[in-house]
Amino acid sequence: METEHIDSQPRQKFVVLKASANYGAIYGLVLIANNLIIYLFEIKPTNPVVQILGILIMMGGLILGTWHFRKNTEEPKVSYGRAYSISFLTVLFGTIIFAVYYFIFLKFIDPTVIDQMLTVQENAIMNRYPDMSQAQIDKILEQQRKFMTPAAMAIWTVVGVAFWTAVLSLITSIFLRKRDKSNILQ
Repeated sequence: METEHIDSQPRQKFVVLKASANYGAIYGLVLIANNLIIYLFEIKPTNPVVQILGILIMMGGLILGTWHFRKNTEEPKVSYGRAYSISFLTVLFGTIIFAVYYFIFLKFIDPTVIDQMLTVQENAIMNRYPDMSQAQIDKILEQQRKFMTPAAMAIWTVVGVAFWTAVLSLITSIFLRKRDKSNILQ
């Protein structure tokens, strides 16, 4: 009996990784499609509708992957930790796919996007601090430009999304775990 449990652990990890990777790929493709729509229709990323849509896509990615795993697993229960792992890994895989696309997009497809972001930042600084000299603004933008390379933007996308996914997964996993119905005391 104990041998079965030990042998099944690697298989369970594989099943979790496979489900997360599959739904992560779907999530990543949806992120790419969303980004392309925003780009092609010249919608401002600061538009509240775009930001809400981004949050909804993230929530959909982590819920869909976990929900599918929960519905299709033969296990009598999916623990909170397992639900958390699946939702986090799903979005992490998708975000890595998106980050690769985003790097390619910023480096080769439209490198002017970073300059456009810096122009938006410059206008925001000028509006918020109207007494600031152009030399001071240029110094701030020079510092920001160092962190706004295609590689840095892709890496910070993964880091930022990983943080918010960790937080959202803590919440959604409460609702997406599957309790063993044969044990009412759980």
